[in-house]
Parts: sequence; C-alpha cells; structure tokens
Amino acid sequence: MDAWHRNGVASQLREIRVPVLMATGTEDIVIPALNALKLVNAIPGAWLAQFPHGGHAFVAQYPRALADLINSFLAVDRSVLRPV
Repeated sequence: MDAWHRNGVASQLREIRVPVLMATGTEDIVIPALNALKLVNAIPGAWLAQFPHGGHAFVAQYPRALADLINSFLAVDRSVLRPV
C-alpha cells in the first residue's frame, strides 16, 4: 500500500466509478485491515466491512454474514444515492 502511494498508483483509485465493497478480517496478519481502510478512503462511495476477529480466511469464518453483506451490497439502488 505504501509503495502504491509513493509511486502514484493510489491517485488512480479516485477514478473508480463502479460500486466497491471492501471486506476484511480485523485480525488478518497477511493483509492488514488497515490496508482496506486506506483503499476505502481513496475510492469514492466505497463500502467497508470489517469482520471482528476474522483472519485472512474470514470468508470461511463468516460465510453466511459475508453472503448476506454481498447480497445487501448488490441490492442497493444506487440511482437514488448522491455523492457526499
């Protein structure tokens, strides 16, 4: 993440114009949850979900909760949303 910022790639994140859902486990030691926060702060309108005590395999730890989250994210009528 820091290299992305130093090399200018991070500035391109603001150009993303499609819905983005970022999900992470709070205890992921492979890809720290802080990276997800950096990404979601750089992408306009992005959603962030942090799964408490979730590790790198939070998908297997929280399959139903993640599936419900994804379904909710996909069901949002974005035509009524306005950028902040």
